[in-house]
Amino acid sequence: MRYQITDLSHPACLEVLGKLCDTKSSADVEEIASSLDILSVPSFELRQLFFVLGSRVLSGMIGYLMANVKTDDDLAAIGGLTQIRHSLFLANATAAAIH
Repeated sequence: MRYQITDLSHPACLEVLGKLCDTKSSADVEEIASSLDILSVPSFELRQLFFVLGSRVLSGMIGYLMANVKTDDDLAAIGGLTQIRHSLFLANATAAAIH
C-alpha cells in the first residue's frame, strides 16, 4: 500500500523494490536492501524508498550492515540509517496515537 502512494522512478529504487517483492527470506531482504547504492539515489527518492521499506526492513538493513562493517564511513552510514529508522518510528507512533 505504501508503494502505491509514492512516485519512485529511480532505476536503483525500482530494482530493489522488484527484488524485494520476489523474496520471502528475511536474510535475502536484508542483503537486497543493503545492496542499494544510496549515494546514487536523489534524496527525494530515498525518503520515499525508506517510507516504502519501513522500519522493519531498515532494522534488518542496519543489522546486516553492522555485521559487515569495514570502515568508519560504514559506521557513519549505519548512524544515518538509524536516524532515518527513528524518524519512521516517530511517524508511526504519532499516526497510531491519532487513531
